Amino acid sequence: MVRRITRGLLVLALMLSGLTAVNASPAMAASGTLCNTSNPNVHVCIHGKAGISRCTGWIYLATPASQSVHHWGLVMVIKGHAQQVADGVFTTVKNYPYPAASRPCDSLPNEDYTAKSIVYVYTSSGVLHYNISSPTASFVN
Repeated sequence: MVRRITRGLLVLALMLSGLTAVNASPAMAASGTLCNTSNPNVHVCIHGKAGISRCTGWIYLATPASQSVHHWGLVMVIKGHAQQVADGVFTTVKNYPYPAASRPCDSLPNEDYTAKSIVYVYTSSGVLHYNISSPTASFVN
C-alpha cells in the first residue's frame, strides 16, 4: 500500500516537474514564512526569503487525523521544478508539525526565485482525497 502511494507521488512529482516558474512582480514579492490555512484540517507552509540558501516546507495538522484521511505526501516546487520531499501516515497521536523538509534554493544574484509547498492527502485506501498549495514565496538573492 505504502509502495503504491510512494510510486504515485513520484509519478505526480514527475508530472509537476513540467511546471514553469512565473516571474515575480514587486506586488507579489514575499519573504519569510507563508502558510495556506484555508483548509480546516491541514495547513501547508513554505519558508523562503532573500539571502538564504535553503527553502523549507512543512504541513500542520490542525485537527486530529480521522480514519478517512490517512497518507500524505509533500512536494516542494522550487523555481518551477517539483521534488517529492517527504511522505508518511497521519497519526492521532501527533498533530503537528509534520516533517519540515528542506531543499537548496540558492539563486543567482539579482534573479527572481520562487518556492511553494504542495501537500497531497490520501484516504486509507490510497485514493487521492485532496491537495493544498502554500502561497508562493518570491524573492531575489
